[in-house]
Amino acid sequence: MPINWRWFTRPCATRRAASRIWTNFGRNRSGTSQPAHPSTSGSARAAAPHKRKDWPMRMPSFAPAPQRMQQPIALLVLVVCLLLVSGCRGDELAARAADLAPTPTPSPAPPTPPPTPEPTRDTRPPLERTINILLLGSDQRPNEPNWRTDVMMIIAVDLAQQRVGVISIPRDVFLEEIPQHQPNKINVVDYLGEQDEPGGGGPRLLSSILAERMGVRIDYYLRFGFEGFRKVIDAVGGIEVDVECTYRDGMAGLYLAPGHHTMDGQLALKYVRSRYTTSDLDRNRRQQQVIWAVRQAVVSKNLLPRLPAIYTAVSGSIETDIDLITAVRLLRFGLDLEPGRVYRLALAPPELLQPGWRLGMEVFVADWAAISHITQRIFERSPMTAAEMAGAQGEQRTC
Repeated sequence: MPINWRWFTRPCATRRAASRIWTNFGRNRSGTSQPAHPSTSGSARAAAPHKRKDWPMRMPSFAPAPQRMQQPIALLVLVVCLLLVSGCRGDELAARAADLAPTPTPSPAPPTPPPTPEPTRDTRPPLERTINILLLGSDQRPNEPNWRTDVMMIIAVDLAQQRVGVISIPRDVFLEEIPQHQPNKINVVDYLGEQDEPGGGGPRLLSSILAERMGVRIDYYLRFGFEGFRKVIDAVGGIEVDVECTYRDGMAGLYLAPGHHTMDGQLALKYVRSRYTTSDLDRNRRQQQVIWAVRQAVVSKNLLPRLPAIYTAVSGSIETDIDLITAVRLLRFGLDLEPGRVYRLALAPPELLQPGWRLGMEVFVADWAAISHITQRIFERSPMTAAEMAGAQGEQRTC
């Protein structure tokens, strides 16, 4: 019999009638033709093998069922598949879903609401309105107690203005004061913090120092080891890099001629770490170049078959305190980001750093007041072109 589903939303006075309808519906679906009110005589009770505790059928519950906790990686992979395999952006996915939805019945237009006042203009400094992520790359190896940080970047993500600022910090910047430690280079701060407070103490110590010196609040951190870096590049099938100069590094076993190169993880790792024939500043530029190349590989390739390998490579090599919801937001944002919306700042001499010697080490002495001033104005700089992001016109060109 046809069912009027509105019965189930009526007040309690009609619940009994609705229950009878639902009971008959269940019996009809099971192929029985028993009456709505079965006999309750003794013979009928004796014929029944047992009395089911859940019969007659209960009305369906309209309360939301309790949800089980899902693995974060499952949801993240789902989002990656939707955004990459479908070949469209998040807003296009929403548009397609709207096309498939049934056309709603027109309803009378609601009364015009009173005009809302315009929101107050946000007068905070630009980097107070962004999501600021501290990106750290270490040379930590298994069974080696000491390690250093070779990659230090602050990535400022402005979701409202659809732009990103990338600030590179050389590893040889000298710090006159490190809380509870002796003066040293900035590349040992992460290690020292982990010795004081394992499980994130290093990024927290470095974040507090950068916030004090540069005036940049750090919201999250992401730290990776170079072995994981190599595995990630291999998992995405390699990267395409335009090399500007001739690189000869006998210590690393590296030789690259100028031109276009397809790099696997091992070659890319040598390329970003080499410093014996160039400078620490040039290495910062190459690090940004390779990170952009990884992003391009993720966007341009169908990575569905490689997702398990990518997850395996990342899970044991990357540490972060970014929550799942923020990660999904950043993923969507990053896939749609255009090169012309990336603003880069590399701390370099002579305006921001001065070469010098401290404690027998060759270091950079930072002008923190000037660095703080220019950092807050990073979005006033000229954005980078796609050629610059690919490395064809790097700021720190040395050849």
